Amino acid sequence: MSLFKVENLSISFGGLKAVDDVSFEVERNSIFSIIGPNGSGKTTIFNLISGIYKPDSGRILLEGENLVGYLPDKIAKKGIARTFQNIELFKHATVMDNLMLGRHIHMKTGVWSGATATLFGRKSRAAKEEIKNREFVEKIVDFLDLQAVRDQFVANLAYGRRKLVELGRALALEPSILLLDEPSAGMNTEEKGDLNIWIKDIQEVYKITILLIEHDMNMIMGISDRILAINQGKKIVEGLPQDVQCHPEVIEAYLGEEG
Repeated sequence: MSLFKVENLSISFGGLKAVDDVSFEVERNSIFSIIGPNGSGKTTIFNLISGIYKPDSGRILLEGENLVGYLPDKIAKKGIARTFQNIELFKHATVMDNLMLGRHIHMKTGVWSGATATLFGRKSRAAKEEIKNREFVEKIVDFLDLQAVRDQFVANLAYGRRKLVELGRALALEPSILLLDEPSAGMNTEEKGDLNIWIKDIQEVYKITILLIEHDMNMIMGISDRILAINQGKKIVEGLPQDVQCHPEVIEAYLGEEG
């Protein structure tokens, strides 16, 4: 059985079919990419998966469990985390604070419990929990090479670094599935090269299944196990990178966008 499956997913906004009867399956510990021209419905699919929208019809299955109707926080607790096209961080909090917020679903005593709190001369349960979660976050800081900015406010960071912080916060949730929406947007060539390596490492080291939306076709073709191409909300083709890249309708869709 596939880890994750979308069956006949559809949603309309004001009579416009944004996603039209789309189905696909994602194997465990794979990188599955969704491509298509601007406005083709890619981010809408992510919004449906993460519970921001409820589909008009269809099912979203995680290990056989239908997630349709679950609110975003419950879907996060089920093990699905995501990043956004437009960065969703607390700009006036530090990098560490933002990453710690990613641990909220694993913390029984609250995110802001002090690590120095004591009870009868011993560290309280809240303090022990926070120390454990900070140790987990420190590993993410090291993994994404964020040591130099760990105590800086997010508002002071370059755009590419902010994207990494958002990726780190998603990793802090310890997801089984990670939805990456345009992760390389705003990054320079060197940052994109590093991101390629990090995404592969996330797959291999953290054993996380990745769903990726990305316009950089070099990245898509270089790291994807399978690709789904959509246009105007409809599925064009799904398959191996080399097969999708050569599909005539995919070529037409992208040439039309460039034109």
